[in-house]
Amino acid sequence: MVFDESSLRDELRAAEERIESTVQAVGEQNVASMQARLKEIDAQIEEKKARGYELSKKLPNWNRILIGLVFAIVLDLFDWVGFLPPLLGDFVDILGTALMMVFTGMWALVGLFEIIPQQVMKGGFDILPFFILSVVLYYVVTELRHSSERKQLDAIQKELKELVTAAKEIEKGMSIEPQKRKDYALPKFHRLGMDFTSSFSIGVGKIHFGVLFAVIAFIFFFGPTILGFLLAQNPADYAFAAQNSVLGGANVIVDAVNSYIDRINLNIAKASGEYQKGEVDPSQQSFAGIEFQPPLLPNPRRAQQGEPLEISTRIHGFNNEPFDVELSCYAGTITDFPLGSGYKELPLSKQQEIVPSQIIQEESFIEEVTCYTTPKIQKEKDTWITYIEAEAQNLRTDSRLTNNFIKEDQLKALLKSYSLETGITLDQDADVRNAMLSLFEGLPRESVSLSDPGPLLLIISTNPLPLVGVEQGDRLRVALALENTLDGRITDIQGVALAIPPGFSPSTTGCSAWEESNGFLILKPEEIDKKRATFPEIKRAMQLQLPSCTLEVSDIGAVLSQGYAVPNPKTFVATVQFNYEIQEEHRTTITCKECSFEETTQNAQNLEAGDFLSCKKVTPQSSLTPEQAKAVVLSIASELKIPQQVALNLVQAESSFRHTNPDGSVRTNQNPTSCDYGYMQINAKAHPACFDVSARRTGSICDVKECIGKTVIEPECNIAAGLNLLRMNYDRYKDGIPESALRSAGCTPDKPAYELYLAYRGWDAALRAYNGLSCDPEFVAYVDKVNSAGA
Repeated sequence: MVFDESSLRDELRAAEERIESTVQAVGEQNVASMQARLKEIDAQIEEKKARGYELSKKLPNWNRILIGLVFAIVLDLFDWVGFLPPLLGDFVDILGTALMMVFTGMWALVGLFEIIPQQVMKGGFDILPFFILSVVLYYVVTELRHSSERKQLDAIQKELKELVTAAKEIEKGMSIEPQKRKDYALPKFHRLGMDFTSSFSIGVGKIHFGVLFAVIAFIFFFGPTILGFLLAQNPADYAFAAQNSVLGGANVIVDAVNSYIDRINLNIAKASGEYQKGEVDPSQQSFAGIEFQPPLLPNPRRAQQGEPLEISTRIHGFNNEPFDVELSCYAGTITDFPLGSGYKELPLSKQQEIVPSQIIQEESFIEEVTCYTTPKIQKEKDTWITYIEAEAQNLRTDSRLTNNFIKEDQLKALLKSYSLETGITLDQDADVRNAMLSLFEGLPRESVSLSDPGPLLLIISTNPLPLVGVEQGDRLRVALALENTLDGRITDIQGVALAIPPGFSPSTTGCSAWEESNGFLILKPEEIDKKRATFPEIKRAMQLQLPSCTLEVSDIGAVLSQGYAVPNPKTFVATVQFNYEIQEEHRTTITCKECSFEETTQNAQNLEAGDFLSCKKVTPQSSLTPEQAKAVVLSIASELKIPQQVALNLVQAESSFRHTNPDGSVRTNQNPTSCDYGYMQINAKAHPACFDVSARRTGSICDVKECIGKTVIEPECNIAAGLNLLRMNYDRYKDGIPESALRSAGCTPDKPAYELYLAYRGWDAALRAYNGLSCDPEFVAYVDKVNSAGA
């Protein structure tokens, strides 16, 4: 065999080519497999990242918490700095208490926010600066409870690291140099607690979190008190600072909770559609209502125990027509009244004398009023609070709403033509609104009612679009609401009326709460009575929704009197007549350095007026026989020009001419919450000045000579005060009892006795008022009972 080198080279070259092709094929196959694995890893990474971000959304963002904290502290400090000086009067206490308020408010809001539904939070709660802190603190609490999500995030992060490492190893093992690929960045999750809880179990983390807040709360609760003690010159100053610090913090918590609940209710009302939009008429400059103004001379900031104290303010009132204002005053120590700011229900046992007590039939006035009180404290230093309360009666607010009407088929044709010309599809309200404004210049962008400025904003709502298309027989719903614009409260609503444009008439089925009268729609009194219990709940910015009325287009020609294809402005006018009450608070620091606070015995001379409310047994210093009592009655009745038989019958009906019990104590009605005493059954809650010889009595029923230096526990003073009350009632109601007074007493037109009470005149009206104006069945027969007493 001849060796052929050339042929051998060819075969070797061919074998090398086969081997090379085989190796290349195997390499390409491995590369393809590796690339497929990389794609699989990429998909897993994206899936893990998506899951991680989804979990992270449930956990709070640390930056958001810090921003919310800064917002809350700044706003709270600015809000409270003006409030604190009269409470503490010291910069150290101001700063310390302000910080305490912030943290105690934080603590309260965290607990409160736990009960807020998630759907309410979506209504914009967490973007309001004042509430950012409470929102994020809610997430702080929930984050500590999301241990499972946190563990899942840790597991996902670990898996992502492993997947990225595997991908890099595959790239290194590939025989063909891979293209450079961007490294996978692990998602960064902002989680509170990831630093100080990562080294501990979730239980330990919770303990540390709770201890941290407990320490902060302790420091800011007791810090001002400790500082006050260090600065105090005597123990009384320390006790005073301690009390005000604690009560100040408690007030803030109450205010924070109440404010937050009000905000929740407001947002729920808006989210549910039970909130109507209205505006104040800018053309009306005069505010219809009442307001407090500073007194001509400043009120005292400090006083001594037992010294008569005069607290003054000025009442500014304005209305479209004459109205009345009832004034009252309450005074006591800081612990005698409910916590929190804003309108308060004040205990009648703390009522004091105020001059004047009424402002009658004035249309525009500025009147200075003064409350007379004598501070009585049970420690060397305390805060004495005086509240002045003013109720405006028969205020009136008017409101107007103008809608532009056009025939519906004409409106549709115009809008269709506009859409074809502009190429704009009118499938959104905003597009329809813009089209209407383009078609007719001068139209308002939105139909909103304009109300007179005052304590209540009267809102009328129909269709808010600039143009409203109508046809014969179409229906239009008219809704009304009252919005409270001040920090007072509605005490009564006498009536609501609505004037509708020509061409509309009330629907037979959709306007049952209203009745027609003299061309107006009048809200039925029983519908107002249904809402009466909710009047105190309508706080500032809240609305009272009134029953709506559905109207029908009964005369299309009258509605479209200016033409079918042009806007026809028609105005709805509403009016409401109501009573509204406001309060003003004054604080005075009372000191008593040489006082003894030993417990006193219970007798008529040393009991306070408030002590008589519980019907405690007291013994008068003098007594009268029945014959002597009748002689006193006749003498005083003659002086007050009261018919003798009316006076005698009244005493007979009230007490059968018996002032005391067999044991010598004064007779009472045994009502521990509202006690009546003596011959004339004088009520301790309604007439506290009559039970306190040190109280000023100008204008009260005890402003008579028989009560000088005495209380109504004494028989002559009791008779004189009762007959004086009867005379005052006669002067006030001799021409009839106003409907507003009956409604304020809960005597409403649906009660059987309502018409009877309206018919009373002269001394019958005075007797009716003596026993109160309630028309509950047990009180109705009182006038007949007195007239038939036959003393």
